[in-house]
Amino acid sequence: MLKTAKNRIQKEKIKKAAAREDVPQRHRRGGGAGIRIQEPEDERIAIKGLEIRIDGVEERLGKRIDKVEDKLDRVENKLGNVEDNLTKKIDAVAADLAAHRADTEAHRGYKVCEGK
Repeated sequence: MLKTAKNRIQKEKIKKAAAREDVPQRHRRGGGAGIRIQEPEDERIAIKGLEIRIDGVEERLGKRIDKVEDKLDRVENKLGNVEDNLTKKIDAVAADLAAHRADTEAHRGYKVCEGK
């Protein structure tokens, strides 16, 4: 049902475009996307109908691309924050380990040996 409503709207747009162009309303069967092509010299109406469709698709794709770019920016920011947090944690663990090693070596009889 939605598809037929869209088809009706599309046909109305094409008829309005034809009325603005003062095109005779004699139709013959034509090819391409279910649009009726008028006389050969009036194929511009069919082209105009396709342009309307293409513009709609282009607009929707543009909106989707913008949404995807926004989401990618947010993910990039989150990853940057996670990287910063991990770097801080790793530095803190390294400092704790160095302090523990120094404390262990300060006691007599304990020597930290490096593995081979």
